[in-house]
Amino acid sequence: MEKRLGPVEGGRYFFEETVAKNLRLGRFLTLIVGDRIRRSVIEMISYVNKYPALALDIALVELWCYQIKRGQSWPLLVMPHVVTRTEIVERSVIQVTVTEGKAPEIDVRQERAKANDKRQPRVSLTEEAFWELFRNRAPSQYDAVWNLVDEFSRQDGIEIVPRESSIVIALRPPEADRLVSLFFVSTNAYLHVWPRTLGGQLAAAGYDPALVETYDRQLRDILKMPEHRIELACPIAGVDLERFKSSVRELIRGIQLSETNQ
Repeated sequence: MEKRLGPVEGGRYFFEETVAKNLRLGRFLTLIVGDRIRRSVIEMISYVNKYPALALDIALVELWCYQIKRGQSWPLLVMPHVVTRTEIVERSVIQVTVTEGKAPEIDVRQERAKANDKRQPRVSLTEEAFWELFRNRAPSQYDAVWNLVDEFSRQDGIEIVPRESSIVIALRPPEADRLVSLFFVSTNAYLHVWPRTLGGQLAAAGYDPALVETYDRQLRDILKMPEHRIELACPIAGVDLERFKSSVRELIRGIQLSETNQ
């Protein structure tokens, strides 16, 4: 991995431990790829749902192949098509808390996926790795940041986008084909906002970039950032999260109630 992608986030030890843990818990994605997916294979996937304790995902990908030049088998135009993937009907969450000098505390919960629940029932592997790395680097801020991200993830139009060293809380405006980045949380426990970038994303999506002006002023006050700063970044420990969340909600409402110029 390091030869192909360079140094991994969190270091080699963290990467190895994370991979081993995910394999041990069955938390990985298996792809079955072919130029034709038979019905019997699709039906086989349903059996995976009998094991809710596993976080295993299986997806079937059918490759549709087309000749670019008639009568020539190469080059080909290959279009992947996701046929089906497992659905999480129920999962078991077991949390074991070990405290020195005390008996281990075991908490077992079962979560059922609701038919009308549009959100993913659990985080992706990349997001899971982000949270594990964040917990290691900033344990005192973990609960506050988890609650912050979780609160916005429950709102319509919000998508959580994990990256190499941060997680992005993004909004898909109504009738838009792209996301706009509301704010970022990095693994070193910093809160980041790029108002100018956000304004440009709104303009590209057909919205008035002036929607960001109030948001920009409010966040400069909340994060104590000077006027000349392009990136607004502040340790989460020093942020009034209630004021911050109120400002983000106000921006979301403003975008969702606005009309595009396209």
